[in-house]
Amino acid sequence: MLNSEIKLDIEKYIESNYVPEKISAMRFYKLHSSADEFEFRKVSPVIEPVLASYDINDSDISFADDKSAIAEMLEKIDDNFAVTLLKLIDLKEMDDVECYKKANVSKQTWYKIMNEKDYKPSKNTVLAFAIALGLDLSETERLLSTVGYALSKSSKFDLIIKYFIEKGERDIFKINEALFEFDQACLGV
Repeated sequence: MLNSEIKLDIEKYIESNYVPEKISAMRFYKLHSSADEFEFRKVSPVIEPVLASYDINDSDISFADDKSAIAEMLEKIDDNFAVTLLKLIDLKEMDDVECYKKANVSKQTWYKIMNEKDYKPSKNTVLAFAIALGLDLSETERLLSTVGYALSKSSKFDLIIKYFIEKGERDIFKINEALFEFDQACLGV
Protein backbone atom coordinates (compact mmCIF):
# COMPACT_ATOMS: atom_id res chain seq x y z
CA MET A 1 0.00 0.00 0.00
CA LEU A 2 1.28 3.44 -0.94
CA ASN A 3 2.36 5.60 2.00
CA SER A 4 -0.39 8.20 2.64
CA GLU A 5 2.19 11.00 2.92
CA ILE A 6 3.62 10.16 -0.51
CA LYS A 7 0.11 9.85 -1.96
CA LEU A 8 -0.78 13.31 -0.64
CA ASP A 9 2.48 14.73 -2.00
CA ILE A 10 1.77 13.22 -5.45
CA GLU A 11 -1.81 14.55 -5.39
CA LYS A 12 -0.51 18.07 -4.63
CA TYR A 13 2.08 17.75 -7.40
CA ILE A 14 -0.56 16.67 -9.94
CA GLU A 15 -2.94 19.41 -8.80
CA SER A 16 -0.31 22.11 -9.26
CA ASN A 17 0.94 20.81 -12.63
CA TYR A 18 -2.00 19.09 -14.35
CA VAL A 19 -3.45 20.79 -17.42
CA PRO A 20 -6.67 18.94 -18.28
CA GLU A 21 -7.93 18.86 -21.83
CA LYS A 22 -10.70 21.43 -22.14
CA ILE A 23 -12.16 22.82 -25.31
CA SER A 24 -13.69 26.24 -24.97
CA ALA A 25 -17.00 26.98 -26.68
CA MET A 26 -15.19 29.29 -29.11
CA ARG A 27 -12.62 26.64 -30.04
CA PHE A 28 -15.41 24.07 -30.40
CA TYR A 29 -17.15 26.43 -32.82
CA LYS A 30 -13.95 26.96 -34.77
CA LEU A 31 -13.28 23.23 -34.97
CA HIS A 32 -16.79 22.48 -36.20
CA SER A 33 -17.50 25.45 -38.45
CA SER A 34 -17.91 24.91 -42.18
CA ALA A 35 -14.89 25.19 -44.47
CA ASP A 36 -16.27 28.43 -45.95
CA GLU A 37 -16.39 30.09 -42.52
CA PHE A 38 -13.07 28.70 -41.35
CA GLU A 39 -10.10 31.02 -41.66
CA PHE A 40 -6.84 29.59 -40.29
CA ARG A 41 -5.33 32.99 -39.46
CA LYS A 42 -8.22 33.82 -37.11
CA VAL A 43 -7.78 30.53 -35.28
CA SER A 44 -4.03 30.90 -34.88
CA PRO A 45 -2.78 34.53 -34.93
CA VAL A 46 0.65 33.34 -33.77
CA ILE A 47 1.21 31.64 -37.12
CA GLU A 48 -0.14 34.52 -39.22
CA PRO A 49 3.26 36.25 -39.75
CA VAL A 50 4.73 32.93 -40.90
CA LEU A 51 1.86 32.28 -43.28
CA ALA A 52 2.09 35.81 -44.66
CA SER A 53 5.67 35.12 -45.78
CA TYR A 54 4.48 32.30 -48.07
CA ASP A 55 2.52 32.63 -51.28
CA ILE A 56 0.50 29.42 -51.36
CA ASN A 57 -0.30 29.85 -55.06
CA ASP A 58 3.34 30.31 -56.02
CA SER A 59 3.92 27.97 -58.97
CA ASP A 60 7.72 28.02 -58.83
CA ILE A 61 8.03 25.96 -55.63
CA SER A 62 10.70 23.36 -56.29
CA PHE A 63 11.24 20.33 -54.13
CA ALA A 64 14.46 19.51 -56.01
CA ASP A 65 16.16 22.37 -54.14
CA ASP A 66 15.02 20.86 -50.86
CA LYS A 67 16.49 17.41 -51.62
CA SER A 68 20.02 18.50 -50.83
CA ALA A 69 18.90 20.25 -47.65
CA ILE A 70 17.00 17.14 -46.55
CA ALA A 71 19.97 14.91 -47.37
CA GLU A 72 22.21 17.20 -45.33
CA MET A 73 19.83 17.03 -42.36
CA LEU A 74 19.64 13.23 -42.59
CA GLU A 75 23.43 13.01 -42.38
CA LYS A 76 23.19 14.66 -38.96
CA ILE A 77 20.36 12.43 -37.71
CA ASP A 78 20.40 11.44 -34.04
CA ASP A 79 20.95 7.88 -32.88
CA ASN A 80 17.85 5.72 -32.65
CA PHE A 81 16.46 4.41 -29.38
CA ALA A 82 18.43 1.15 -29.32
CA VAL A 83 21.78 2.84 -29.97
CA THR A 84 21.05 5.61 -27.45
CA LEU A 85 19.98 3.01 -24.87
CA LEU A 86 23.18 0.99 -25.33
CA LYS A 87 25.31 4.12 -24.99
CA LEU A 88 23.49 5.05 -21.76
CA ILE A 89 23.93 1.53 -20.36
CA ASP A 90 27.66 1.78 -21.03
CA LEU A 91 27.81 5.26 -19.52
CA LYS A 92 26.07 4.05 -16.36
CA GLU A 93 28.43 1.04 -16.26
CA MET A 94 25.59 -1.49 -16.27
CA ASP A 95 25.26 -4.64 -18.28
CA ASP A 96 22.31 -5.28 -20.58
CA VAL A 97 20.64 -7.94 -18.43
CA GLU A 98 20.95 -5.84 -15.28
CA CYS A 99 19.35 -2.90 -17.10
CA TYR A 100 16.32 -4.64 -18.56
CA LYS A 101 15.68 -6.52 -15.31
CA LYS A 102 15.92 -3.31 -13.29
CA ALA A 103 13.51 -1.73 -15.81
CA ASN A 104 11.08 -4.64 -15.31
CA VAL A 105 11.17 -5.27 -19.07
CA SER A 106 10.91 -8.77 -20.50
CA LYS A 107 13.73 -10.51 -22.37
CA GLN A 108 11.44 -10.66 -25.41
CA THR A 109 10.96 -6.88 -25.44
CA TRP A 110 14.72 -6.41 -25.02
CA TYR A 111 15.29 -8.73 -27.98
CA LYS A 112 12.86 -6.76 -30.14
CA ILE A 113 14.52 -3.45 -29.23
CA MET A 114 17.97 -4.78 -30.09
CA ASN A 115 17.13 -6.82 -33.19
CA GLU A 116 14.11 -5.36 -34.98
CA LYS A 117 15.24 -2.30 -36.90
CA ASP A 118 11.85 -0.55 -36.98
CA TYR A 119 10.66 -1.62 -33.53
CA LYS A 120 9.23 1.29 -31.55
CA PRO A 121 8.93 0.56 -27.83
CA SER A 122 5.99 1.91 -25.88
CA LYS A 123 6.34 5.10 -23.88
CA ASN A 124 6.03 3.02 -20.69
CA THR A 125 8.98 0.87 -21.76
CA VAL A 126 11.15 3.89 -22.56
CA LEU A 127 10.30 5.44 -19.20
CA ALA A 128 11.06 2.14 -17.43
CA PHE A 129 14.56 2.22 -18.94
CA ALA A 130 14.98 5.88 -17.97
CA ILE A 131 14.10 5.00 -14.35
CA ALA A 132 16.37 1.93 -14.36
CA LEU A 133 19.27 4.01 -15.66
CA GLY A 134 18.69 6.75 -13.09
CA LEU A 135 18.29 9.45 -15.72
CA ASP A 136 17.42 12.99 -14.69
CA LEU A 137 14.48 14.83 -16.25
CA SER A 138 16.33 16.29 -19.26
CA GLU A 139 18.03 12.94 -19.99
CA THR A 140 14.65 11.21 -19.75
CA GLU A 141 13.08 13.68 -22.17
CA ARG A 142 16.01 13.17 -24.57
CA LEU A 143 15.58 9.38 -24.43
CA LEU A 144 11.83 9.76 -25.02
CA SER A 145 12.49 11.98 -28.03
CA THR A 146 14.45 9.20 -29.78
CA VAL A 147 11.13 7.44 -30.38
CA GLY A 148 8.95 10.53 -30.72
CA TYR A 149 7.53 10.73 -27.20
CA ALA A 150 7.47 13.54 -24.65
CA LEU A 151 6.31 14.15 -21.10
CA SER A 152 3.11 16.16 -20.95
CA LYS A 153 1.42 18.24 -18.27
CA SER A 154 -1.91 16.97 -19.59
CA SER A 155 -1.17 13.38 -18.53
CA LYS A 156 -1.43 12.23 -14.92
CA PHE A 157 0.79 9.27 -15.80
CA ASP A 158 3.51 11.62 -17.05
CA LEU A 159 3.21 13.87 -14.00
CA ILE A 160 3.58 10.95 -11.61
CA ILE A 161 6.71 9.80 -13.48
CA LYS A 162 8.05 13.35 -13.47
CA TYR A 163 7.36 13.62 -9.74
CA PHE A 164 9.44 10.53 -8.97
CA ILE A 165 12.28 11.57 -11.29
CA GLU A 166 12.45 14.99 -9.65
CA LYS A 167 12.44 13.33 -6.20
CA GLY A 168 15.30 11.04 -7.29
CA GLU A 169 13.24 7.89 -6.66
CA ARG A 170 14.46 5.06 -8.89
CA ASP A 171 12.63 2.04 -7.46
CA ILE A 172 10.37 0.97 -10.31
CA PHE A 173 8.17 -1.07 -7.97
CA LYS A 174 7.45 1.95 -5.73
CA ILE A 175 6.68 4.00 -8.83
CA ASN A 176 4.39 1.27 -10.14
CA GLU A 177 2.64 1.17 -6.76
CA ALA A 178 1.91 4.90 -7.05
CA LEU A 179 0.80 4.55 -10.68
CA PHE A 180 -1.55 1.73 -9.66
CA GLU A 181 -2.92 3.83 -6.78
CA PHE A 182 -3.83 6.59 -9.26
CA ASP A 183 -5.33 4.13 -11.81
CA GLN A 184 -2.48 4.55 -14.31
CA ALA A 185 -0.62 1.96 -16.40
CA CYS A 186 2.48 0.50 -14.77
CA LEU A 187 6.04 0.68 -16.09
CA GLY A 188 7.82 -2.29 -17.62
CA VAL A 189 6.02 -5.54 -18.37
